[in-house]
Amino acid sequence: MSLLPEEWQWVAVDSKGSSKDYKMRQTVRKNAMKSFRRNERLERSKNYMESRAKGKTTSKPRSLQPHPNVAILGSPSQTANSCREPVHNLVSSQPTTVLFDREAQRLWSHFINHIAVQLQPAGTPKECNAITTCLVPQALQHTGFTTSMLFHSGAHLDALLNRSWTRTTLFYRGETIRHIKEHLSSGGSESNDSLLAMVAFLAAEGNVNGDVNSDHLHTRAVQTMVQIRGGLSAMSLTQAPLAMSLSM
Repeated sequence: MSLLPEEWQWVAVDSKGSSKDYKMRQTVRKNAMKSFRRNERLERSKNYMESRAKGKTTSKPRSLQPHPNVAILGSPSQTANSCREPVHNLVSSQPTTVLFDREAQRLWSHFINHIAVQLQPAGTPKECNAITTCLVPQALQHTGFTTSMLFHSGAHLDALLNRSWTRTTLFYRGETIRHIKEHLSSGGSESNDSLLAMVAFLAAEGNVNGDVNSDHLHTRAVQTMVQIRGGLSAMSLTQAPLAMSLSM
């Protein structure tokens, strides 16, 4: 009787197997390891965010030098820290289960004050910005929608500061993917507003880093969902801000 556990017993294989089988095994092992490492990173990011929320971390953000290529946008440090619109003014009146800790407030303010402005024609009055007056309230009613916005804001801010994605950005990306998976697993609609927005913000990664092929899988998913709905022109007036964002 073998002393090894059943899951670790050796399995006899044909040593004369084809090179195609060998390459397939290599691919499977490689993908399995990538998946394991990705889940490991997401777990560490989640634990880090939870510890921040509980006040158990005393680590300070490292100092970063601005990249000369973003000088035209103004000082990245000013962009990162400016909060012209207090986040509580936009959150307090809307139902949301997202924990708006210090990092989330900073990312949310960055989205409202900088990204949302860029999604509108130049000179659009603040009170007429459809992104902040229509899309943001819709996002705050759905946790996954909100986390996808925070991911996009984090990726944008990381690009401005010329740094790799922070643990906060990775955390919100992982949370967005988790909400998408839960929505699809529960039999939810494959083309509703919240799902479309979540996938769109993941696909918009290429708009931030300049690599339009970096997340082609989500881009194709967005295109398919829009086609299911009859195209952008078929969206209603209440969906206009979402359609505007998708067309950028």
